[in-house]
Amino acid sequence: MFRVRSYKMHWRGAVRCRIDGVRPGWMFARAWLLWLGTAGSFSITTAQDAPGDGSPTVEVVEVFFAEEAARLLGKQGSWLPVYVELKARTSQTETVVIEGLVGSRKKATFVTKQRLEVSPGAAKRCWVYLRIGPSELTQEARVEIRSASGGVFHRVARPVSTGGLHGTRLSLLVAGESLVDVIPWPGELKGFSKNLEELEVQADACRPWQLPDSLLGYQLFDVVVLRDLSSQALEAAQIEALRSWVYLGGQVVFAPRGRSAAVFKSPVARVFLGDSLVEPVPLHAFVPGALISTSDDANRGSHSARLDAGTELGLSETHSYTILDPLSGRAPREIAAASAEAVADDDFGSARRLYAERPFGRGRIGLLTFDDQSHRDQASQKLLLALWAQIITWSLSGEKAQFLAQSSAVQIPAVVKALKDPAREVGVRVMVGLLGGYIVLAGPVLYLLLRRLNRLPAVIWAQPILVLLYVGVIFTTAYLTKGMLTKTRLVTIITQQAGDPIALRESFLSIFSSSEMTYRISAPRGAAYLRPIYENLAEERPTHMLRSTGGELTLEDHALAHWQEGSFSSAGIVELGGTGIELDPVESGTEGKPCVKVVNHLPYGVLEGVYYPGDNSRKGYALPPVAPGASARLTLGDPLSESPHEKSIGAFLDATTGRSSGIRIVALLDRSEEDFKIDQQTSVKKRLDYYVLLR
Repeated sequence: MFRVRSYKMHWRGAVRCRIDGVRPGWMFARAWLLWLGTAGSFSITTAQDAPGDGSPTVEVVEVFFAEEAARLLGKQGSWLPVYVELKARTSQTETVVIEGLVGSRKKATFVTKQRLEVSPGAAKRCWVYLRIGPSELTQEARVEIRSASGGVFHRVARPVSTGGLHGTRLSLLVAGESLVDVIPWPGELKGFSKNLEELEVQADACRPWQLPDSLLGYQLFDVVVLRDLSSQALEAAQIEALRSWVYLGGQVVFAPRGRSAAVFKSPVARVFLGDSLVEPVPLHAFVPGALISTSDDANRGSHSARLDAGTELGLSETHSYTILDPLSGRAPREIAAASAEAVADDDFGSARRLYAERPFGRGRIGLLTFDDQSHRDQASQKLLLALWAQIITWSLSGEKAQFLAQSSAVQIPAVVKALKDPAREVGVRVMVGLLGGYIVLAGPVLYLLLRRLNRLPAVIWAQPILVLLYVGVIFTTAYLTKGMLTKTRLVTIITQQAGDPIALRESFLSIFSSSEMTYRISAPRGAAYLRPIYENLAEERPTHMLRSTGGELTLEDHALAHWQEGSFSSAGIVELGGTGIELDPVESGTEGKPCVKVVNHLPYGVLEGVYYPGDNSRKGYALPPVAPGASARLTLGDPLSESPHEKSIGAFLDATTGRSSGIRIVALLDRSEEDFKIDQQTSVKKRLDYYVLLR
């Protein structure tokens, strides 16, 4: 009995079915047959509501969901990217509203809206990012396209589930124009590595121009395979989103199609590989000792492996492959490193490098040097499975982008606790002071005063009046200082890995509302997300998000009760040119003590900070003020007895990236850029901007 594991709507109307025991293939059928056969599993609904003149003025070219990713998401919630392509049917610019909703049919837990101007001519593209909550129940993700008058003329819905995941999960996104099989390898990888025995693979396919234009779009995926990228250039936002994702821990694999090296000549490849790219010279030869390797300076260490194609994989010299290696000049050294015995540089026979990896920030860039899709016959099946099993094993052992794992989590007690305003908390000292003051006033002070006035009997009515006055003063002072003003507290942390050209900016905002009020909070252009954060599940409420045409995110209609404190966060990528704050050991300073030269390449001045040399004692040294572009000498004399800055941001780092143990520098910045805009008048109680350099 065969069991259908998943379905996929192909871009030309085909239905792709994965069936246990059967090689994936394509079965062509009409879309309405797919709906009839799977109505109990998922829904595809489309509505056409005329805006008023009898027909919609905007044509919906395509709405693309990542089907496999939506089928089973992570338990902590995820961001689901949806690609929308529209085209004007008239000679005038038309305005539409794209609304994305997540939840049940009765109640939405997340709503996002985006106004779009569709001009005549070329189609207009946009992306909608839906936050899927961590509910164990099946939810619905829905995208509705409305006219300017509010009428819905197109609607698409998909069920999403966040429970039931077991074993190791690997999610792939394959981008190319000629997609035959979504999974790059034929058959199952189990048996080629012990690490893959419990592997659950999810694979989605998209056209290159459908790749997400935001970091959030890659949160669901572990590996992105890029094939044909030459026919249509990607937008700058798409390239930047992919680049930032890899820097934060993602993995991209470039794979040629046929004998064409166009994928290595694309702007995307030049962004990732730069001067390392050369013109590939086609090599048509059998590969008896096919090598796959990573570079020696990969961020997770050097790994190399040989595939003995002639013996273990059962290939003969009749099987030939066209090799297109864009990184020539490195293969002999890597082959020698992977060989069990020393081999001269000119004695490699016909051995060729089939795969190589390069580090890119915290992520990896992989390069296949041959077209694996054209060698899917039975004779090459073992070679492809062994090759991809090694690639996937390395991928699972690498560092993940923790930033994306936290981007959808809204219940973060550690961050909420760190954001709380300590000035509003009545501590033990305050209570003891108030009680002591009352005892002194109501006891000896009142007695001595009445005795001096010779009116001791008046204590009967004087003492109640004193109590009322004392309580009144306390209440009035507390209300004036804490209750009449809406106060905010802002903490921004710019985190950079040593040597990375980009940094991660995370901003946290707390609002103490002086009255029952509805707030509209915006994040400037460049923010990957903006969201409220809560301490527990009982506090969580539906989120309403608006994305402007300029890219600015706005959190709409967020209500806070009288004297309620709300917490919010946003994040984005900051370009620092790979330097940030640079440390150079120099000659000994005064009294023979070691000295460090601190060079500030940041656009912000350093007010103060702490430098940690990296020994196990966790000793910190006071960092002097350093202006932008200037330098200062730091003599490692007496260490600080306490590191207040590390303590103040430790909760934020642990709750977000989980990397508080790898701190090299914590610096308080002189920064004035706006990370949040609030539509209500507030009195900023405190603003802290930090730069954190990690090892």
